[in-house]
Amino acid sequence: MARRDRVLRWKSGQDSKEPWVGFTCAACHTAEIAYKGQSLRIEGGPARADFQGFIEALERAVIETSRQAAKFQRFAAKVLQSENTPGNQARLRAALNQWIKFEMGLERLDCAELHGVACRDIRYGYGRLDAFGHIFNKVADIVSAHPTANPANAPVRYPVLWNVPQENFTQWNASVPKQSTLTLVEPFDFGALARNTGEVVGVFGDIEPVTHPDLSGFNSSVQIATLVAYELMLGQLEPPSWPDAFGTPDPAAVAEGQKLYRDHCVACHAVFSQNDLSTPIDVKPQPVPSDEWTDPLMACNAALDTAASGLLQGTKQFILSGKPLKRVAASVEMLFATVTAVLLNKKVEIAEDAIGSWIGAVPQPIVIPPKHLLVGAVRNERLANLRELACRSKGVQIVYKARPLDGVWAAAPYLHNGSVPTLYDLLRAPKDRPKSFWIGTREYNPENAGYVTTRSADNNFLFQTSIPGNSNQGHDFGASKFTEEQRRALLAYLKTL
Repeated sequence: MARRDRVLRWKSGQDSKEPWVGFTCAACHTAEIAYKGQSLRIEGGPARADFQGFIEALERAVIETSRQAAKFQRFAAKVLQSENTPGNQARLRAALNQWIKFEMGLERLDCAELHGVACRDIRYGYGRLDAFGHIFNKVADIVSAHPTANPANAPVRYPVLWNVPQENFTQWNASVPKQSTLTLVEPFDFGALARNTGEVVGVFGDIEPVTHPDLSGFNSSVQIATLVAYELMLGQLEPPSWPDAFGTPDPAAVAEGQKLYRDHCVACHAVFSQNDLSTPIDVKPQPVPSDEWTDPLMACNAALDTAASGLLQGTKQFILSGKPLKRVAASVEMLFATVTAVLLNKKVEIAEDAIGSWIGAVPQPIVIPPKHLLVGAVRNERLANLRELACRSKGVQIVYKARPLDGVWAAAPYLHNGSVPTLYDLLRAPKDRPKSFWIGTREYNPENAGYVTTRSADNNFLFQTSIPGNSNQGHDFGASKFTEEQRRALLAYLKTL
C-alpha cells in the first residue's frame, strides 16, 4: 500500500522498484485456526499476531545490526549483493539509522505516560493493537517539530473485514461514516479510499508535509491504485461458514436459539445471507451507559486526544473547508487534514482509478516479489476512571458499533477490546465471565466457539481484565437471565450465521 524507498535511499542509483519488506492488510486481518492437527485460514478474520512485541523485537534487532560490525556486514551483503561497495555501505548505514530514529521517536510518543501509566505497562498481547493511538501519534510526528504525545494504551481486537464496504460506519467507535459514492463512477468509494489512506499514513506510509497545504497537498508514498484494488476485493469477501470438522450444531437447539436471537439480539445485530455482499448495513452505533461498564477507554481516547498542530496550525480541517486548526488541535481533526492533503496530492491518480472502476478496468494490487512468558501489567483503575470522567464531563457520547454477526464464530476473542475469550462466555452474565485467560494459541474450541484458554507453550500471554482498557463488563442485554439451556441454544444458532 505504501513504499518507503521513496524516502530511504541505501545505494547509488536506486530506483522505485527496489524490493522492500513490509506489512499489508493481511498481517492483522487474516485468522488461522487450528483444530486436531488441521489448519483453517480465514481471510479477513482477526490475526493472532503480537504487533507490539514484533515491532519491539524488530527495533532491537535493527539497532543491534547498526551497532555491531559483524551483523552489519552480513546485513549489507544480503541487501546490497553485487553492489556492496564502501559508498553503498555508508548509504545503507545512514538509511538504517534514519529508520531507527524515526521508529524510536514514535515509540516515545506511544509510550508516554498518562496519569502514571505508560504504554509499556499496557501489553497488547496477541490479536490486539491500539491503531488509533499509533495513527494519531504518527500524524503528530509528521507535522510537528515538538509533537504532543498520546499514549497508545487502548488496544482493540482486529475487526473482521467481511461486509465492511456495506457498513454505514466503520471503526469500533463508529467514527468513520461511509461516504456516498459518485453515481457515475460506481463502485468507486471515496470514503473507503480516505479510510484506507488514513490507515496507511498511520502504519508505514511516508508523508512530506508542507505549511498550509493547498490543492497541491502532501506528497506521499500512498499507492492509490493498490488501495482501490484492495477495497474492491474486500467487497467480494464472504463471511466464513461453520466448518464441518467442528460438528453440526443440533437443529433443535439452533431453532430455539433463533427465537432467542430474534427476541434479544436482532434489533442491533441484523441477519443477512452470507452471500449478500450488496445490501447496505446499518451498524447502529450503541451508546455505552455509565452503569454498563463496557470499557470506554478506546472511544474516549479517540474523542479526547489532542496534539500540537505544527505545520497544520491555521489550516482548515479538510484543507479547502472546515474550521481552522488551533495551535493544539484534536488528533482526529489533524488526521482528517493530513488524509485530505495526501489525497489532494493524488487527485489525478484518483480520477484515473475512479474512471477505470466505472468502466470495469479494475486495477490489481501491486505485488513486489521478495529477491519467556508474557504477562499483563498490574491493576490500575485510576487511568480508566479519570479518562471516562473527562469524556463524559465534556458531553462526549461513548459509542461502539453493533454490526451483523455473520461469521462471528471466527472472530474470537469478543467485545471491541478482545476481553471475552469465547462466544459462550459472552452469553454469560458479565460477573461470571473469566477475569483472566491465556491467549496466543490458534487451537480452537468448537464447543464454546473460541480459542483454547489454558496455558501452554504458545498460549503464553495472560490477559487480565483488571487492566485499564481491558474490562469485560457490559453487553448483557438479558444474558444474566438466560438458563444454561438457553445459552447453549443461542450459541448453537450463532454458529450457523
